[in-house]
Amino acid sequence: MSPRLTRLARLMDLATLAALCALPLAVLAGAWVAEPADLPFPLPEGYVPAPARLLTALAVGALPMVALGLTLWRMHLLFRLLFSGNVLTHGAALLIRRIGTGLMAVALLRIAVIPAQSLIVTLAAPPGSRQLLLSVSSADLGFLLAAGLMAVIGWVMEDAARATEENRGFV
Repeated sequence: MSPRLTRLARLMDLATLAALCALPLAVLAGAWVAEPADLPFPLPEGYVPAPARLLTALAVGALPMVALGLTLWRMHLLFRLLFSGNVLTHGAALLIRRIGTGLMAVALLRIAVIPAQSLIVTLAAPPGSRQLLLSVSSADLGFLLAAGLMAVIGWVMEDAARATEENRGFV
């Protein structure tokens, strides 16, 4: 294995661990200072949601971060495998596929969060003021496609690792 790959895997492992540590702190800090005006959509004029609805919406908004945390953990495990020299193995391929599917979950949850939050927060609003908002950006779609590509690469690598292991058995 090349020294550059080893160095990059170590660097990415450290960055992943730093992100894993920062993620819950960022979620807690966001929840601590959250106000209705911080929601990713406008509220009906004069409507102030109940604190329980706001907290529920914030909890729903944190779901993509939970999926991201699990995905970051899998990235940490993958980088550990890589800098220990286990590059073309079934374990590395499986982690790559799971990272891809985890990132797909993050993308899908990000798309689903705003409609869920808008419904939760405005369900108690007066009739005619309730909202169900859907927002999908090209960045969301690009992220979803890139995550899907990573999952497919993981599946291809799993097949390649399996074939490599079978070939080793014949030698």
